[in-house]
Amino acid sequence: MPDRDRRPSLDASARSGDLLDAAFLRAVLEAIPSWVLRLDAEQRIRYVNRVQGAGLEQLIGRPVRDFIEPDDYPHYEEAASRALLTGEVCSYFVRSTREGLPGAGIPAAADYECHVVPIDDGDGRRGLCIVGTDISVHVKRQAALQASEQKLRIALEASGLGLWTWDVRTGRIEWDARFQEITGCEAMSSLEYQERLVHPDDRQMVRDEMASVSAAKPRFLEHRIIRPDGEIRWLLPCGHHTTVEGGETIQMIGGALDVTHQHKTTEQLRMAQKNDLIGNLASGIAHNFNNMLAIIQPALDLALQHQGQGAQHKQSLEDALNATQRAAELVGQLMTFTGQRRARVGGSVDLVRLVERTVSMCQRTFGCRVLLAPTSQLAAAHVEGDPASIEQVLVNILINARDAIAEVERSDACIRVTLSERTASCPDWGRTALRSYFCLRVEDNGVGMSDAVKERLFEPFFTTKKPGKGTGLALATSYGIVRDLGGFITVESQPLDGTSVSVFLPPAATRSTSARPASTEHEPAPCSKILVIDDEPAVRRTIELILRQSGHQVHLAPDGQAGVAQIDAGLMPDLIMLDRSMPGWSPRVTLAELRKRAPQVPVLFFTGQEVSSEERAQVQDVLYKPLAPMDLQRSVERWLVATTRRA
Repeated sequence: MPDRDRRPSLDASARSGDLLDAAFLRAVLEAIPSWVLRLDAEQRIRYVNRVQGAGLEQLIGRPVRDFIEPDDYPHYEEAASRALLTGEVCSYFVRSTREGLPGAGIPAAADYECHVVPIDDGDGRRGLCIVGTDISVHVKRQAALQASEQKLRIALEASGLGLWTWDVRTGRIEWDARFQEITGCEAMSSLEYQERLVHPDDRQMVRDEMASVSAAKPRFLEHRIIRPDGEIRWLLPCGHHTTVEGGETIQMIGGALDVTHQHKTTEQLRMAQKNDLIGNLASGIAHNFNNMLAIIQPALDLALQHQGQGAQHKQSLEDALNATQRAAELVGQLMTFTGQRRARVGGSVDLVRLVERTVSMCQRTFGCRVLLAPTSQLAAAHVEGDPASIEQVLVNILINARDAIAEVERSDACIRVTLSERTASCPDWGRTALRSYFCLRVEDNGVGMSDAVKERLFEPFFTTKKPGKGTGLALATSYGIVRDLGGFITVESQPLDGTSVSVFLPPAATRSTSARPASTEHEPAPCSKILVIDDEPAVRRTIELILRQSGHQVHLAPDGQAGVAQIDAGLMPDLIMLDRSMPGWSPRVTLAELRKRAPQVPVLFFTGQEVSSEERAQVQDVLYKPLAPMDLQRSVERWLVATTRRA
């Protein structure tokens, strides 16, 4: 290490009039962590303090260019020129990548903040002083902070969190671009937020929460907002308090998540669970109820056919028969909604023709304007399904629209029906894949409905109509039919602002043909042997009575095992009618045993419940209880004639 007493001193420190002597100034310069260079007017080094204590004597008298790295020299030259010209301190930043001079002790790969100070040499000439401070640690910390902020930004973007600040004293709320995207609004006051954005049903709750901010609660309650475009969204805000002396809250800072999707999913799950519960209950009730109706309805029908001319008795029988038919329809609707009986799928239905026909009927009977928007852009709109089921959906929705219009007094009251092709995603169970649908939309300008009513619209037995005016099953049934056809229903409504119901149905892949045999009108069925397998004695007797009237031989069995035993004993029927739900053998086992012994004999399921696609493929047809005697005879004859033709 060079002898410090031999190191050149600063000119200024050698002057007798200086306030600080040279020894003190040297001690200060040697102690500071920065390096200091004194340059004369020719840019030669006159002094340098300790820089890691190595080879300093080599720098004295040398040009400053030898000390500064070549890549950094232009930055120094610019700062030095400005300092000499203006007489002010000028700064520049450099990143050292190597030692500027062997033995100088300058750390490689270091960041420096350099200050250039003009100094009067006393002879009218100006020299310079350069002070360089290693800021590498600060730069690294800044880089780490920026990286952390970037990660935070990415995390915020990924989470969908919108940030906000609320000045409690002024009431001003500021928020970022994400929060603006959620709300559809720019920043506003807390009062404006409550009155303009918050849902009316949640407004008082939010007011109470914001008024109790001094209690230092960590978060607001979950609430709904209504965007300027009318869309309702659920928000989950959370925040922290900033307080001053005395515990007064002056500011809240936090974020808010859009949890609308989670709410919809939860509601769909709740609805599905409720429907499952109702479905399980309805399944057991409907099975027994249908068995009773399967006895009552045919018995009444037969009694009506054979009763005398007494008008009073005839009317009573007709009333009883009509009541059983309505009861059967009610059970069928409930089972369709719950999935115990599915909408008929397989045929091709042209929605354009069906809508035109249905709207035309309603125009004649409703007593209010029903408008059908032009559908010329759709030459045809084929979907798979049963025409009667799809027509039932449309009629149910139109009747609801008519009833909504009847509750308001307005001269322009009307129902508007449109049919179009749309690309959409099914909202049920979070499915988001886009696909093509035919959209059947029914709009009315009637009384509308609240969000609470809209959420329960498709619940079975839910109705806002007066007692006796509705069962609450029409829309529930429509929902079940559309769901079974692979579609979905959406509803838009506001109180006193009308309702819009959209039915989305997927286009038919191909025009399928029915698997049922050709019509047998005017072709009598041969007298045949028919095996009826049903666990209900009254049902067996009723079916036997109906079929014997057509001249058929009817053999009865209480279960699958007994039916198979009759075949083993020598009976070879021309047709088998099999109850799908019986004690003992399962339908799968019974069908398998029947096919082993009578593979060519048609088997018809006779049931009040839905049949799986696998079971349906193993039988020729499915007859649903209760069945009118005439319909039963026709179904049996159709299959007997078809079997005779094949033979």
